[in-house]
Amino acid sequence: MKYEIRLSGKGGQGLVLVGIILGEAAALYENLYAVQKQSYGPEARSGASRSDVIISDLEIEYPVVEEADLLLAMSQEAYEKYSPQMKKDGILIIDQSLVSPQSTDPIQTIYPFDFTKFARKNFNLEIVANMIALGAVIHLLKIIPKESTLEALSQRVPPKFLAVNQEAFELGISIAREVTV
Repeated sequence: MKYEIRLSGKGGQGLVLVGIILGEAAALYENLYAVQKQSYGPEARSGASRSDVIISDLEIEYPVVEEADLLLAMSQEAYEKYSPQMKKDGILIIDQSLVSPQSTDPIQTIYPFDFTKFARKNFNLEIVANMIALGAVIHLLKIIPKESTLEALSQRVPPKFLAVNQEAFELGISIAREVTV
């Protein structure tokens, strides 16, 4: 079992934190191997950013995402740049208020969600869109249990913001569950 995951968008959306939480949930709480690395555009905030995570039940010899099993795209620029680097049977998750996929894409499974709109509507905080997306990713990947992810999240998010981030994560699971029933 080996999953290559790319979380992409703009700097400031909190996708590096999501990648760290995913990697730690796998490695610390599920006894899997995981590597995580991030990349920022030259502008940092609002420039292109990505967080790559590889999760495996065997040691990871080459810690680079070559063809993503799952791509989360939270900006049009990220979608255009990284969707060609997906596996043909990969999972594409988009924030549909920010990304318009092309109809000719060879990706078999596309899940459009309104992460940013849900964050604004339910929490009046756009920044928790990343945790809503994390919930959707966890539900759709089905390799890391919710409980392990919540434990990793609780170790990474300051106590002052923990409750809202946990609630956003749960919302992400709920909205993903609705499209997979």
